[in-house]
Amino acid sequence: MAGFPEAAHKFIPLAINVFMIGASGGLATVVQARLLTVAVGAEGLAAALNQSAFNIANAVGPWLGGLAISAGLGWTSVGWVGLALSLGGFGIYILSIADEFRNKRNDAPRG
Repeated sequence: MAGFPEAAHKFIPLAINVFMIGASGGLATVVQARLLTVAVGAEGLAAALNQSAFNIANAVGPWLGGLAISAGLGWTSVGWVGLALSLGGFGIYILSIADEFRNKRNDAPRG
């Protein structure tokens, strides 16, 4: 996403960048698998909430990108908006992993 503003002005870099952004959509499968792994006993709810989160992201991302464009930052500013949203999601992922490890450490037998 950070490469989009610069790549947007040259065809080959733009084509590569757009391909990489599209290919990253495959990470949704990894997210879904992780959710179903940690949501023991509530898999259906987890899957529904995951789909809801994707739908919210499909609305919020373009809205924030539109705000950036309308603020006069230019149409390539959506790359920075996408990067910020991606880093936010990655941060939540890291927090979930840390929480899982903390819970495993607390549940481990002591002695």
